Amino acid sequence: MAAFAVGSGGVGSSRFAGRRAELCKVERRSQTLGSNGLGRVSMIAAFGPHRWEVGREYEEDYMYQYLIDVPENLHEVTMFDIDMRRLDFSSFKGKVVFAINVASKDTKSEKFYRLLVDLHDRYHAKGLEILAFPCNSFDQRELAGNEEVKKYVQEKYGVEFTMMSKSFLDYNPVFCLGHKSFPGEIVWNFYGMFIFDREGIAADRIPADAPEELIELKIQEVLERPYNP
Repeated sequence: MAAFAVGSGGVGSSRFAGRRAELCKVERRSQTLGSNGLGRVSMIAAFGPHRWEVGREYEEDYMYQYLIDVPENLHEVTMFDIDMRRLDFSSFKGKVVFAINVASKDTKSEKFYRLLVDLHDRYHAKGLEILAFPCNSFDQRELAGNEEVKKYVQEKYGVEFTMMSKSFLDYNPVFCLGHKSFPGEIVWNFYGMFIFDREGIAADRIPADAPEELIELKIQEVLERPYNP
């Protein structure tokens, strides 16, 4: 994935001057205005690696929104859980992490939530940590707020694994980190399934159409890998 440090006069300099950043999503906009103030705006969206030159092609007020720091390792990440408590991912050292984007009202919600609960019940003691990331980007299938999501999944499915705060996957460092090793756009709910090993390295990506048996086998395989802390 293209990496760069934004210079003092470059795009997004107010937030990223001198910092290493990587681009997960770009909206390229071009606008031609007429004398009456009306014009035409075209947009091209690209997910994944994208090389660009600072200050040339993109307008600052659109670009800086999509620049995030993508760490080299999962254990460098810090995000908010569903209770808006800061979660330091260094706490997952020595654990296998299964990250997945979820939604409460998708046609696949019940299938996947019941699978996740079952996997957590059987493998948590062996070192599996499930991180579910609610997202409303795909056909508005998620509930309005964190409190509603938490209440719904706990009451309906008995969820005890870690639920994260609602986020946009486009600038979610966990999914961008997984995408670096296993490219491919996340186009729907329950589509982004990444396994990180006990050292915080992206170990596998599970296809969206994988049967439950394959999901479990892939998690088992990473759990059983040798680990020397």
